[in-house]
Amino acid sequence: MFSLLSLANMVMAKVECMVSTTPQTENTVRGKKHAPIVYEKVDALETISTALKDSLARIKARQETVTVRVQAMLHAMDSTGKNSKQGQPLDVAADISPLPLLDCLTDQRKCTHAVLNLFIGVAKKDATFIEVPELVRLMETGILCIDVRAPIEYSRGHVPGAVSIPLLDDNERANVGTVFKHEGRMAAMRVGMKNIRKKHKQLLATVATLVEKRREANGDGMECKGIDIVVYCARGGMRSCSVSWVLRHKLNMRVRTLSRGYKGFRFWAENLFVLRPKQEAFFQELNDSEREEKWKQMFKQGPPVIIIGGRTGCGKTRLLLSLRDDYNQQIVDLEGLAAHKGSSFGWVGEQDQPTNQQFGNDVAVEWSRLDPRRAVFVEDEGPNVGKVTTPFGIYQLMRYAPIVIKIVVSLQARISVLLEDYATEEAKTAHVDWEDRMLHSIDRLSKRVAPQRVAKLKQLFKDRDSEGFALEMLNYYDHLYDKHLAGSEEESRNGKIVEVDAGQHRIVFDAKHLSHKVLQTLKDQGHFSSLGVETPSL
Repeated sequence: MFSLLSLANMVMAKVECMVSTTPQTENTVRGKKHAPIVYEKVDALETISTALKDSLARIKARQETVTVRVQAMLHAMDSTGKNSKQGQPLDVAADISPLPLLDCLTDQRKCTHAVLNLFIGVAKKDATFIEVPELVRLMETGILCIDVRAPIEYSRGHVPGAVSIPLLDDNERANVGTVFKHEGRMAAMRVGMKNIRKKHKQLLATVATLVEKRREANGDGMECKGIDIVVYCARGGMRSCSVSWVLRHKLNMRVRTLSRGYKGFRFWAENLFVLRPKQEAFFQELNDSEREEKWKQMFKQGPPVIIIGGRTGCGKTRLLLSLRDDYNQQIVDLEGLAAHKGSSFGWVGEQDQPTNQQFGNDVAVEWSRLDPRRAVFVEDEGPNVGKVTTPFGIYQLMRYAPIVIKIVVSLQARISVLLEDYATEEAKTAHVDWEDRMLHSIDRLSKRVAPQRVAKLKQLFKDRDSEGFALEMLNYYDHLYDKHLAGSEEESRNGKIVEVDAGQHRIVFDAKHLSHKVLQTLKDQGHFSSLGVETPSL
């Protein structure tokens, strides 16, 4: 090693001397026919010099790495110079003592390129990875999952239920990215470590507190799994592996790292509703049979879908929730997950909508928890719920659902439902700008509604004629829903439409009575048996 360093230094010094003296030779031959040859030699010498400098830098870094590894091995050996694992061969990455490495990482003077290189290798080799389906199952038991990405990454979309504990804030992350682009990976890592070093104690304390609270809340639930915490970053790389390693050795926690990170979770969420992957980038290293088996492990056949449909105001969401709460049926409440009722005024009484990506994540997790032996009820929706888009896979399942329940409710009951959902004092006070937003929503209808109807709606709203306003909106929406239910040439419905009449004499909507009638109708007509799923007991 040292003779090679000396040789490299001597050669580089000689080349630099030749390069520095060559320009004088150029002056003596300038204008003569040999000048191009001289210039070519100069370029070649400069190239050799640069290459030797790079090689020397790598040699020095390698020398530092070997030195650190030797020190680590000494820490892993007992006072007699033998491996403390009694005769077993010493694996530097596995047997390295974490204490000196942690000390080097937290000390800016000791945190050299060699230390960072060693830390990368040790952290990645030490990581124990977990696949997305197992993570989703574990989070039902109350396991703590932390997202170490920057806040802006978390806000765009994250694993539902994960807690954000960012290693870098948004500005620090942007700065590290800039350094990486212009100066390379190692320089970016040094900048990142400098930022993390200032707050690593606070980060560790936060994680320790959260884990302790989860243990108190869940009792022995997590102990049975042998896991305290799951960590993920963007791709299951340096950020999550390094945090997992530090938590394991600094706080003595049982840590798992999410395989492929958030990118892997998104792949799972987007492909959950299909039988075969649209892309197989994650399975390139596998052959066909292995890929098929891997796919079966990650994804399962979902349950058959039964659509709850009906015109606006017929209480579809109330019926859906009653099926779950009163009769223990499986549902996916898309409007609840989207925080929007689906219409132009669907924002009333709701919180801010999630991002489109987060909505897809929430729907995927809900879907993954369903029992395929039982049917799932889903409210009829279009391709969009407010500002978010219904995931393509589940939307296709909805459009091709084998059964569509068409609820028929009296006009008076529908108006009552609309007034309770949109015009109560509670709904109005939920938004400080309720009146302005209502007028804005009416204006947005002008793209699809005649100006005369828009003017009439505004006047009814200003006159506080809530019942008249609701009736006018029903006249508009009924036509749209009937068209949606029938489908188009591009999106025809193949399912059987089963009509369930709540009773035209009922002027008050009764969700429990209607949900019982829906289940009884499906049972009497043999639809549960035809779907091959369990028939609910009533």
